[in-house]
Amino acid sequence: MKNKKGFTLIELLAVIVILAIIALIATPIILNMIENAKKGAAKDSAYGYIEAIEYNNSMSDLGLNNGYTKISGEKLDVTGLEVKIKGSKPESGEVTIDKSGRVTSADLCINGYKVIYETNKVAKVTKSNECVSNKETNDNPSTDSDNNSETNTGDSSTNSGNNSETDPESGKDDKEEDIVANKIYKASDVVYYDPVNNKKCDNYETSLTSTVTGCLKWYVITTDDNSDKTTVDIILDHNSTDQSIAATDQYIKKELDRLVNDIEWKKTPRIISADEVAKITGADVALGFKVSNNDPDSWFYLDGKNGSDTTWHTKVASNENISEYHWLYDYTQNCILNKWGCKYEDRYDLNGYWQIGYVTSSIIATNRVCVTAKGTLDFRAEEFGNAIGIRPVIEVNKSDIQ
Repeated sequence: MKNKKGFTLIELLAVIVILAIIALIATPIILNMIENAKKGAAKDSAYGYIEAIEYNNSMSDLGLNNGYTKISGEKLDVTGLEVKIKGSKPESGEVTIDKSGRVTSADLCINGYKVIYETNKVAKVTKSNECVSNKETNDNPSTDSDNNSETNTGDSSTNSGNNSETDPESGKDDKEEDIVANKIYKASDVVYYDPVNNKKCDNYETSLTSTVTGCLKWYVITTDDNSDKTTVDIILDHNSTDQSIAATDQYIKKELDRLVNDIEWKKTPRIISADEVAKITGADVALGFKVSNNDPDSWFYLDGKNGSDTTWHTKVASNENISEYHWLYDYTQNCILNKWGCKYEDRYDLNGYWQIGYVTSSIIATNRVCVTAKGTLDFRAEEFGNAIGIRPVIEVNKSDIQ
């Protein structure tokens, strides 16, 4: 019989050395991936909590007695805030909320990480003993090297084998995110976005009333300089339902909740305010328009600034002379037929959509503000018969629409 030879000692040592080298290379990379995943989870949780606060304030602005109470103030302790949120809340921290209900800054402790939020984005995520819960302290004692681990938005990572960190929310690395944040959007810019899958889309076909899934067309309504912001507000180019909605807050809220709970939109919708429309058209400066002025005669044509009538009560646009602001009322019923300055073909999309804002008059106790098919910002009574619905507005990350 022939003798069967095994591995020589040199061969075994070579295999052991190779395995050791692989382990030496792979271990830091795997640990880095785990650490980045934890930081990404803390970052996502912070965005979720901030969005929940702003949703709470949006619902409170609707004036409903449904448990939503507006929150505002500087450096509010999160442990004392009543916010409805799916998932875990921050263990501790502070938030600053302006009078409009937007979170301007936050310092949060989430799952052992300190999350700093400022200028509409998470600026830093740092592992910190201050934020480590008792359970995490017992299971995974932190070290000094842990405390030095941090993520700065736009900075490159110094971890071995990884020159930049990837944002788990957008899929872009920090340098790409800075470029995205610096892109400037202006009111009326077109965006194609899928609200269910929370991403940009390129398979848009047409706008149909009540279509709320798939690739939809939106318009940017943000008017301020947004070069240093990572988000913009966009409005759907058609009504979300072909049914008339009474102007009462409860019916508007029901439709907004349907989009989140039944249709599963990833972003929380709201309705545009009359003051936002006035700012887009310039009526806020030219007319001094504010809903808080409570003037039932302060209605105006969206393109009124192009006319000679200083009250903006003269219609300028027609189908031959399309309104500069047609995108705010395209697809409304009979707009093309009556030559009211629309751009797109006439089809049924109700007579307009409701906005945040009320005006009290001596004739009708309360009128709600709306944009009408005539290209006006006007006031209508709170009832079903007006054939007016809503066009949802959402705030999206720039990284999700590019």
